[in-house]
Amino acid sequence: FTYFPPPEERMLVFADELGGQLATLLGGRAAEEVACGRISSGASDDIKRATSLAYRAIAELGLSQKIGPLSLPALSAGEEDSLLLRQGGGNLEQAAEKEVTLLINRALLVAKEVVEMNLGLLEEMAVYLEEFEHIEGDLLYEYLDRTEIPPMLEDFVSSKHVWSS
Repeated sequence: FTYFPPPEERMLVFADELGGQLATLLGGRAAEEVACGRISSGASDDIKRATSLAYRAIAELGLSQKIGPLSLPALSAGEEDSLLLRQGGGNLEQAAEKEVTLLINRALLVAKEVVEMNLGLLEEMAVYLEEFEHIEGDLLYEYLDRTEIPPMLEDFVSSKHVWSS
């Protein structure tokens, strides 16, 4: 289960926070791959949310260095501006889709690295969850304090690395 405050509660989100959210959303899929050796449909909602977030970041918020500070929905809304979208046979839309795919795949690699580095902790938490069904409060913070953060995650969430392909 992942939770981020609804957009109406946050008016400003920084690029590095978005990168962290992407890696977090893909944590369930990463855990399946690393800990179980196979994947299921269990992470489908998180994957959908990650894809939507990545698309918004690239196509609406202008965070891609490759595409630049453009909002593709705003371009497609204006008649004269839509020429930009059509230049080169729709390359901006295709470029956005490619950027989203690359971003999601990089976030998954980062999430898998986090899981691999913390596999023992993950297994310990799973045993606890089997008995008590949830972790919250001080115990949750104790587990989080013991989490190892790989350099790959720090690089990924830094603005200059997340949004450049």
